[in-house]
Amino acid sequence: MFLMLLAVFPSIYLIRYVYRMDGVEKEPVGLLAKVFFAGVLSAVPAVAAELMLQRLFAGIFTNTEGVAYLLAENFIGVALVEEFCKREAVRRRVWNNPEFNCTFDGIVYCVCGSLGFATIENILYIFSGGGYQVAVMRALTSIPLHAFCGVYMGYYFGMARKAAQNEYEARSATLLTLSLAVPTLIHGAYDFILNLDFEWMTLAVVAFCVILDGMAISRIRASSRDDLPFWY
Repeated sequence: MFLMLLAVFPSIYLIRYVYRMDGVEKEPVGLLAKVFFAGVLSAVPAVAAELMLQRLFAGIFTNTEGVAYLLAENFIGVALVEEFCKREAVRRRVWNNPEFNCTFDGIVYCVCGSLGFATIENILYIFSGGGYQVAVMRALTSIPLHAFCGVYMGYYFGMARKAAQNEYEARSATLLTLSLAVPTLIHGAYDFILNLDFEWMTLAVVAFCVILDGMAISRIRASSRDDLPFWY
Protein backbone atom coordinates (compact mmCIF):
# COMPACT_ATOMS: atom_id res chain seq x y z
CA MET A 1 0.00 0.00 0.00
CA PHE A 2 2.76 2.43 0.95
CA LEU A 3 4.64 1.59 -2.25
CA MET A 4 1.54 2.40 -4.31
CA LEU A 5 1.26 5.71 -2.47
CA LEU A 6 4.86 6.49 -3.37
CA ALA A 7 4.04 5.69 -6.98
CA VAL A 8 1.06 8.06 -7.28
CA PHE A 9 1.67 10.81 -4.70
CA PRO A 10 4.21 12.86 -6.73
CA SER A 11 1.73 13.15 -9.61
CA ILE A 12 -1.13 14.13 -7.29
CA TYR A 13 1.01 16.77 -5.60
CA LEU A 14 2.16 18.33 -8.88
CA ILE A 15 -1.35 18.34 -10.39
CA ARG A 16 -2.64 20.03 -7.24
CA TYR A 17 0.13 22.66 -7.43
CA VAL A 18 -0.67 23.58 -11.04
CA TYR A 19 -4.42 23.49 -10.36
CA ARG A 20 -4.02 25.98 -7.51
CA MET A 21 -2.07 28.32 -9.81
CA ASP A 22 -5.04 28.54 -12.19
CA GLY A 23 -6.33 31.88 -10.98
CA VAL A 24 -8.84 33.05 -13.62
CA GLU A 25 -11.18 30.07 -13.70
CA LYS A 26 -10.65 26.60 -12.24
CA GLU A 27 -11.07 23.67 -14.60
CA PRO A 28 -13.77 21.09 -13.75
CA VAL A 29 -12.35 18.23 -11.71
CA GLY A 30 -14.30 15.71 -13.78
CA LEU A 31 -12.71 16.99 -16.99
CA LEU A 32 -9.25 16.87 -15.43
CA ALA A 33 -9.88 13.26 -14.39
CA LYS A 34 -10.77 12.42 -18.00
CA VAL A 35 -7.60 14.14 -19.24
CA PHE A 36 -5.52 12.27 -16.64
CA PHE A 37 -6.87 8.88 -17.73
CA ALA A 38 -6.45 9.85 -21.38
CA GLY A 39 -2.78 10.33 -20.47
CA VAL A 40 -2.74 6.89 -18.84
CA LEU A 41 -4.17 5.30 -22.00
CA SER A 42 -1.70 7.16 -24.21
CA ALA A 43 1.00 4.87 -22.82
CA VAL A 44 -0.41 2.00 -24.93
CA PRO A 45 0.31 3.46 -28.41
CA ALA A 46 3.53 4.97 -27.04
CA VAL A 47 4.88 1.57 -25.99
CA ALA A 48 3.87 0.01 -29.33
CA ALA A 49 5.62 2.77 -31.30
CA GLU A 50 8.71 2.63 -29.08
CA LEU A 51 9.11 -1.12 -29.61
CA MET A 52 8.74 -0.70 -33.37
CA LEU A 53 11.30 2.13 -33.52
CA GLN A 54 13.68 0.25 -31.23
CA ARG A 55 13.79 -2.61 -33.75
CA LEU A 56 14.15 -0.16 -36.63
CA PHE A 57 17.09 1.67 -35.05
CA ALA A 58 18.75 -1.62 -34.07
CA GLY A 59 18.70 -2.55 -37.76
CA ILE A 60 20.00 0.84 -38.93
CA PHE A 61 22.79 1.40 -36.42
CA THR A 62 25.52 -1.23 -36.08
CA ASN A 63 26.72 0.18 -32.77
CA THR A 64 23.83 0.38 -30.32
CA GLU A 65 26.07 2.02 -27.73
CA GLY A 66 27.24 4.82 -30.04
CA VAL A 67 26.21 8.46 -29.84
CA ALA A 68 24.22 8.34 -33.11
CA TYR A 69 22.08 5.45 -31.87
CA LEU A 70 21.54 7.08 -28.47
CA LEU A 71 20.46 10.35 -30.11
CA ALA A 72 17.98 8.59 -32.38
CA GLU A 73 16.68 6.30 -29.66
CA ASN A 74 16.31 8.95 -26.96
CA PHE A 75 15.10 11.93 -28.97
CA ILE A 76 12.92 10.10 -31.53
CA GLY A 77 12.29 6.59 -30.27
CA VAL A 78 11.32 7.73 -26.76
CA ALA A 79 10.90 11.49 -26.30
CA LEU A 80 9.11 12.32 -29.56
CA VAL A 81 6.88 9.27 -29.34
CA GLU A 82 5.85 9.85 -25.72
CA GLU A 83 5.34 13.61 -26.01
CA PHE A 84 3.31 13.18 -29.21
CA CYS A 85 1.07 10.52 -27.66
CA LYS A 86 0.53 12.61 -24.52
CA ARG A 87 -0.25 15.78 -26.46
CA GLU A 88 -2.64 14.03 -28.83
CA ALA A 89 -4.49 12.46 -25.91
CA VAL A 90 -4.96 15.92 -24.40
CA ARG A 91 -5.80 17.58 -27.72
CA ARG A 92 -8.52 15.07 -28.56
CA ARG A 93 -10.06 15.51 -25.13
CA VAL A 94 -10.05 19.31 -24.69
CA TRP A 95 -9.26 21.21 -27.91
CA ASN A 96 -12.92 21.92 -28.72
CA ASN A 97 -14.18 21.85 -25.14
CA PRO A 98 -15.78 25.18 -24.08
CA GLU A 99 -13.99 24.92 -20.73
CA PHE A 100 -10.71 25.46 -22.60
CA ASN A 101 -11.07 29.24 -22.65
CA CYS A 102 -7.90 30.68 -21.06
CA THR A 103 -4.24 30.35 -22.00
CA PHE A 104 -3.22 28.88 -18.63
CA ASP A 105 -5.76 26.09 -19.15
CA GLY A 106 -3.33 24.60 -21.66
CA ILE A 107 -0.76 24.14 -18.89
CA VAL A 108 -3.31 22.59 -16.54
CA TYR A 109 -4.51 20.10 -19.14
CA CYS A 110 -1.10 19.14 -20.49
CA VAL A 111 0.42 18.68 -17.04
CA CYS A 112 -2.56 16.54 -16.06
CA GLY A 113 -2.28 14.38 -19.18
CA SER A 114 1.50 14.10 -18.89
CA LEU A 115 1.21 12.97 -15.28
CA GLY A 116 -1.39 10.40 -16.22
CA PHE A 117 1.21 8.90 -18.54
CA ALA A 118 3.95 9.29 -15.91
CA THR A 119 1.85 7.65 -13.19
CA ILE A 120 1.18 4.42 -15.07
CA GLU A 121 4.81 4.35 -16.18
CA ASN A 122 5.88 4.86 -12.57
CA ILE A 123 3.65 2.07 -11.28
CA LEU A 124 5.02 -0.36 -13.88
CA TYR A 125 8.65 0.53 -13.08
CA ILE A 126 8.18 0.29 -9.33
CA PHE A 127 6.14 -2.93 -9.21
CA SER A 128 8.24 -4.75 -11.80
CA GLY A 129 11.06 -4.98 -9.27
CA GLY A 130 12.20 -1.41 -8.75
CA GLY A 131 10.86 -1.07 -5.23
CA TYR A 132 11.35 1.83 -2.83
CA GLN A 133 14.68 3.00 -4.21
CA VAL A 134 13.28 3.43 -7.72
CA ALA A 135 10.12 5.05 -6.30
CA VAL A 136 12.13 7.72 -4.49
CA MET A 137 14.51 8.34 -7.39
CA ARG A 138 11.70 8.69 -9.92
CA ALA A 139 9.75 10.96 -7.56
CA LEU A 140 12.72 13.35 -7.65
CA THR A 141 13.56 13.08 -11.34
CA SER A 142 11.26 11.33 -13.85
CA ILE A 143 7.90 12.46 -12.48
CA PRO A 144 8.87 16.16 -12.30
CA LEU A 145 10.38 15.79 -15.78
CA HIS A 146 7.06 14.64 -17.25
CA ALA A 147 5.22 17.38 -15.36
CA PHE A 148 7.48 20.16 -16.51
CA CYS A 149 7.54 18.89 -20.08
CA GLY A 150 3.78 19.24 -19.70
CA VAL A 151 4.27 22.84 -18.56
CA TYR A 152 6.13 23.81 -21.72
CA MET A 153 3.78 21.75 -23.88
CA GLY A 154 0.80 23.41 -22.24
CA TYR A 155 2.20 26.93 -22.54
CA TYR A 156 2.41 26.66 -26.33
CA PHE A 157 -0.75 24.54 -26.49
CA GLY A 158 -2.79 27.22 -24.73
CA MET A 159 -1.34 29.94 -26.96
CA ALA A 160 -2.12 27.82 -30.02
CA ARG A 161 -5.75 27.42 -28.95
CA LYS A 162 -6.05 31.16 -28.40
CA ALA A 163 -4.60 31.84 -31.87
CA ALA A 164 -7.03 29.35 -33.41
CA GLN A 165 -9.92 30.90 -31.51
CA ASN A 166 -9.02 34.27 -33.03
CA GLU A 167 -8.58 32.71 -36.50
CA TYR A 168 -4.81 33.05 -36.71
CA GLU A 169 -4.41 29.58 -38.18
CA ALA A 170 -0.77 29.89 -39.30
CA ARG A 171 0.29 31.12 -35.86
CA SER A 172 -1.73 28.36 -34.22
CA ALA A 173 0.02 25.72 -36.35
CA THR A 174 3.44 27.13 -35.41
CA LEU A 175 2.58 27.14 -31.71
CA LEU A 176 1.25 23.58 -31.90
CA THR A 177 4.55 22.53 -33.45
CA LEU A 178 6.39 24.19 -30.57
CA SER A 179 4.09 22.45 -28.09
CA LEU A 180 5.59 19.18 -29.31
CA ALA A 181 9.13 20.25 -30.22
CA VAL A 182 10.08 21.95 -26.94
CA PRO A 183 9.06 19.13 -24.55
CA THR A 184 10.60 16.59 -26.95
CA LEU A 185 13.96 18.37 -26.76
CA ILE A 186 13.77 18.57 -22.96
CA HIS A 187 12.71 14.94 -22.57
CA GLY A 188 15.27 13.73 -25.12
CA ALA A 189 18.10 15.61 -23.41
CA TYR A 190 17.17 14.06 -20.06
CA ASP A 191 17.10 10.52 -21.46
CA PHE A 192 20.30 11.09 -23.44
CA ILE A 193 22.18 12.20 -20.31
CA LEU A 194 20.71 9.29 -18.35
CA ASN A 195 21.97 6.78 -20.94
CA LEU A 196 25.49 8.13 -21.17
CA ASP A 197 28.00 6.06 -19.23
CA PHE A 198 30.25 8.48 -17.38
CA GLU A 199 31.38 9.02 -13.80
CA TRP A 200 29.24 12.05 -12.97
CA MET A 201 26.08 10.93 -14.76
CA THR A 202 23.88 10.91 -11.64
CA LEU A 203 25.04 14.39 -10.66
CA ALA A 204 24.41 15.63 -14.21
CA VAL A 205 20.85 14.23 -14.18
CA VAL A 206 20.09 15.84 -10.81
CA ALA A 207 21.55 19.19 -11.95
CA PHE A 208 19.52 19.03 -15.18
CA CYS A 209 16.32 18.38 -13.20
CA VAL A 210 17.01 21.18 -10.70
CA ILE A 211 17.60 23.70 -13.50
CA LEU A 212 14.53 22.51 -15.39
CA ASP A 213 12.40 22.63 -12.25
CA GLY A 214 13.38 26.23 -11.60
CA MET A 215 12.64 27.26 -15.19
CA ALA A 216 9.30 25.46 -15.23
CA ILE A 217 8.15 26.96 -11.92
CA SER A 218 9.02 30.42 -13.26
CA ARG A 219 7.03 29.63 -16.41
CA ILE A 220 4.03 28.50 -14.34
CA ARG A 221 4.07 31.64 -12.20
CA ALA A 222 4.48 33.99 -15.18
CA SER A 223 1.74 32.24 -17.15
CA SER A 224 -0.61 32.28 -14.16
CA ARG A 225 0.04 35.99 -13.58
CA ASP A 226 -0.53 36.88 -17.24
CA ASP A 227 -3.46 34.54 -17.83
CA LEU A 228 -6.40 35.94 -19.77
CA PRO A 229 -9.53 34.53 -21.44
CA PHE A 230 -9.18 33.96 -25.18
CA TRP A 231 -11.40 36.88 -26.10
CA TYR A 232 -9.09 39.49 -24.52
